Amino acid sequence: MRRGRQLLWLGACAVLAAWAPAARGGEQTAAQGRPAAPQQPAAGGGARVLALTLKEAVLRAIRNNPDADIARLDVAAAYAGIEEAWGSFDPALFLGTSGGRNRDPSFSAPIPGTDITVTGLPPGLRVDPSDSFAWNGGVRWQSLIGTGIELRYDYGWRTTASRFFLDPAVRPSFTASVRQPLLRNFGLDVNKTFVTVARHNHAMARAQLEAALVQLAFEVEQAYWTYLGARETEKVAEQALRTARELLERAEAQLRAGAAIPLDVLQARVGVATREEELIRARNDAANAADALLRLITAPGQHRAWDVRVVALDAPRIDPEPLDVNALIADALGRRPELQALQTAIAAETARRELADNQRLPSVDLVASWTQLGLGDSHHNAHEALFTGEFYRWSVGLEVEVPIFNLAARGAAEAAQARVRRAERQRDSLEQVVVLEVRTAARDIAAARERVRSARLSVELAEQQLEAEQVRLRHGAATNFDVLEKEEALSAARRLEIAARIDHALAKARLLRARGRTLEQLAIDVEP
Repeated sequence: MRRGRQLLWLGACAVLAAWAPAARGGEQTAAQGRPAAPQQPAAGGGARVLALTLKEAVLRAIRNNPDADIARLDVAAAYAGIEEAWGSFDPALFLGTSGGRNRDPSFSAPIPGTDITVTGLPPGLRVDPSDSFAWNGGVRWQSLIGTGIELRYDYGWRTTASRFFLDPAVRPSFTASVRQPLLRNFGLDVNKTFVTVARHNHAMARAQLEAALVQLAFEVEQAYWTYLGARETEKVAEQALRTARELLERAEAQLRAGAAIPLDVLQARVGVATREEELIRARNDAANAADALLRLITAPGQHRAWDVRVVALDAPRIDPEPLDVNALIADALGRRPELQALQTAIAAETARRELADNQRLPSVDLVASWTQLGLGDSHHNAHEALFTGEFYRWSVGLEVEVPIFNLAARGAAEAAQARVRRAERQRDSLEQVVVLEVRTAARDIAAARERVRSARLSVELAEQQLEAEQVRLRHGAATNFDVLEKEEALSAARRLEIAARIDHALAKARLLRARGRTLEQLAIDVEP
């Protein structure tokens, strides 16, 4: 079987040997015929270095990402909504004034000595005009239990030439009126519904902001570890290429000394060409991963800030402790910001439903008013009469209104109840998602931990095999093909170890996100 693999390898060597010179287009040196080293494309030419810890990368994303700013603005708008809701209880000052002249074509007076009353405007009689001026002002407001209160002052002034009226006449009055709902719109909770909903909206916006920042931090962490894995894979490819070039140099030197045959050099050149192609792909993957990270942490419009060479300073750590999945699920259900937002939405919709239920009741209002009156031919004596309390009006009444069908209130109550049920079902669905995410992430962490241990052992064994094969090569007991085969096995083992470590880090990131503790783990406290 080993002989068959060597024959297949020799066939591949022959094909690659015929194709490689044309494909490389003169990249070989004239002295040794060695392929030129693949060049790493410079990011913008002489790019500066951007060294980042994971926490620094997340902070940059939170500072520069427009989606985070949008979530902050939503919180600010929701907070302003609380003040707007309280505005319905603000006292309101009112003021009005009017003036005019009246000359109505009407007259009514008894004829002396008779039972006859003359009405209308008989011929020969004259109606005198009257001038009037009035203004009023006061304050009105609604209390938290629905009581409507109004305090009002009215001032009227009139002059006339008629002998039947006081001239001039000053009529001030002061009125206090109250309207108290007894069924519909009665109660503290009902009248504060919009304040309560606004507070819930603010809490929901804060939870949504935290959820957005946790998601952003998770995406940054994913990009960070993915980039680190790509860079480590690139280093493995570089090491493999160095080993292949050392074999090529040794084979060329032995060929010049007559201790090797051209096939040995051909095998070494094929090994170099193969590993150059692997390095090109690894560098391209690392560059793409760097751009994916820069997209998340770079402010919009700063395109030149992408021309950097990113250096990831943190390394993934393997946690040896087993995980208590049930405790993690309980923590996630109590801490996940999306669940908190839905729970707040349920409270807000419940408040709306209670208001809608209240609006289905009949309207029964107690109304009362008290008016102090004054009258005089001057401002002074009119107000003297006003404050004596001799002249007044008062009334107490009950107003009842019963809608015949009340379809609007009934439909609003049913819609509010449907929204409550909808929010509850959304919460139940998300709870299942959270449980699944926690269980999956915990399982992936445990599996990745075992993969790291197994891969580490594979790397150690592959290193020993490569070292033993190199010793055999120096003693003529092995060929370049044997060494390249062991080196490829070592590179594969190293790539598997890198992948296992990165997968472990990504699984930890998914678990933190599922629990809503990504920012807390990074010791990042973001105020809205």
